[in-house]
Amino acid sequence: MDALNAAAVHQMFAAAAAAMTAHCEYLCAIDAQAGDGDLGCTLRKGFQAFSESLNASETEDIGEALTQAALDMLQAAPSTMGALMACGILTGARRLQGVSSMGPAEFAAFLDGVAEGVQRRGQCRPGDCTVLDALAPAARGAARAAAAGADLPEAALAAAERAEDGVRATAAMERHAGKTARRSGAAGRPDQGAVAASILIQSFYEFLAQ
Repeated sequence: MDALNAAAVHQMFAAAAAAMTAHCEYLCAIDAQAGDGDLGCTLRKGFQAFSESLNASETEDIGEALTQAALDMLQAAPSTMGALMACGILTGARRLQGVSSMGPAEFAAFLDGVAEGVQRRGQCRPGDCTVLDALAPAARGAARAAAAGADLPEAALAAAERAEDGVRATAAMERHAGKTARRSGAAGRPDQGAVAASILIQSFYEFLAQ
């Protein structure tokens, strides 16, 4: 697969929404160990609204459609992780303004924008044990694969593998940012936001690998 048109991008995010629904209870359970226990419900609601917005979109401009969907996501799920994801996607969408086809380079640019937006909104850095510690490696993995001539599924696989590496790394990190930095129950466990980001990127790969 070389590239996705706007309709296929919508389908990819529908697959992401389905993945968040499928993992809702799991994400709530791991969030309850160190947080409020609402992570899965927040992301299920947010990505459902995101997917519904894309389904209603008629533009072929992928960046424009993702921008509106992210705004709708923010309205539907305005809590911490919902806002982080929505703001990340808004930044990623800006990288795709005027783009009607998403290939490996565009996919990598989108992920890099998501990581940048999350870092700015969350005021976090790599190594702080947050969702960024899955998103930033994923973006780098996709960029390296794209630069090496990988096709879109290969770039997504590289992103998914690096995201999973990032999740594992968070278990040994000291927590400096986010609500889990204030919760003793988080110590020694992978960051739940990073887990959610890995699920998201894995869903992209699984869709693209079909």
